[in-house]
Amino acid sequence: MKITVVTGPFISIPPGPAGAKERVWFDVSRAFAASGHEVELFTSAHPKVAGGVVDGVQINTVKSLKSSGNIYVDILKDSVYALKVMRRIRKDSDVVVTNTFWLPVFLSRLSRLPRKVYVHIARAPKGQIWLYRKADRISTVSSAMEKFLIADDPKAEGRIKVVPNPIATDLFVPPKSERDFTQEKVVTFTGRVHPEKGLELLINGFRELMTRRPDCQMKLNIVGAHQVEGGGGGEQYFSKLQSLAEGLNVQFHPKVNDRKELASLLQKTHYHCYPSLALKGEAFGVAPLEAMGCGCITIVSALPQFRDFMTDGETGIVFDHEASDAPQKLADAFERALDLGQDGSVELSKKASALAATFTVERIANEYLSDFEELLSS
Repeated sequence: MKITVVTGPFISIPPGPAGAKERVWFDVSRAFAASGHEVELFTSAHPKVAGGVVDGVQINTVKSLKSSGNIYVDILKDSVYALKVMRRIRKDSDVVVTNTFWLPVFLSRLSRLPRKVYVHIARAPKGQIWLYRKADRISTVSSAMEKFLIADDPKAEGRIKVVPNPIATDLFVPPKSERDFTQEKVVTFTGRVHPEKGLELLINGFRELMTRRPDCQMKLNIVGAHQVEGGGGGEQYFSKLQSLAEGLNVQFHPKVNDRKELASLLQKTHYHCYPSLALKGEAFGVAPLEAMGCGCITIVSALPQFRDFMTDGETGIVFDHEASDAPQKLADAFERALDLGQDGSVELSKKASALAATFTVERIANEYLSDFEELLSS
């Protein structure tokens, strides 16, 4: 097959400052090529990302655009990016896969290219799914997202395919030495430093825990981009978090772009907390799954998007983020983790990493390829 993959206008693929979606499609594209398919990938330009062939994938860069933080302005910018890409897509593409807003709309209204238009939706829709009625497939990454898509446009039912996100299972593995859960413990958050990620809740919950257990040696690392152009909440929000964390053993770190470095950081972490509030912003949860792969005791909010891989008490710990006393509920979750002790923590860690190890790039790529072949034969 001749497969074209198009990522968005604001963030590039690795080794640039890629987000989860960009990393996933870069990995999956290389797996497509490794299976013998002709693959080209269009991505937002970045100084660290050169055009040319990488692991069998033809990388094409397009002038990047700067996110404004305003969804309507960014949708307009997306249309400019889509028009630039559309002029460069090969006319004999069998499938064009994209997570951009406008490109699938433009392509699905052209008869000359491509054979199949494959829309990837990794965020809860905001009334736009009807725009994709002429697209051949709408894919998403969780059963919760599938429900959101159908609620947005009931006519989409029957054209939706759920394929989970993979992680780099060769990198996100447990440390060679068993963690010691009896000494100073490290809690880490990895992701965008944005209000929808629940970081105020995290800091307040951590403060509550330290009030309950003042003798517990524990520190909290918040790792991620806070700048608006990186998907963060901006300088004012970042300052608010810093003020909220005063008096606590909380450290803020920039986003880690190198996945080997990120895996190393997670391997040194005891607990990973991802208290997202974004019912309409989360799609799957790559960050907690990567942490599970590294054997972290992973604590997540009760968003339905996490249910495809998170079972409370079996592969991690879930807390009620919508409760009126949510910080106390999060502190309860931390205490549950602490009360597991060394043996219980190691057992839960092993179950989590074993589950995460099944989310391989090769398995996910094969699910997409099977779906492409089904579409092309119909």
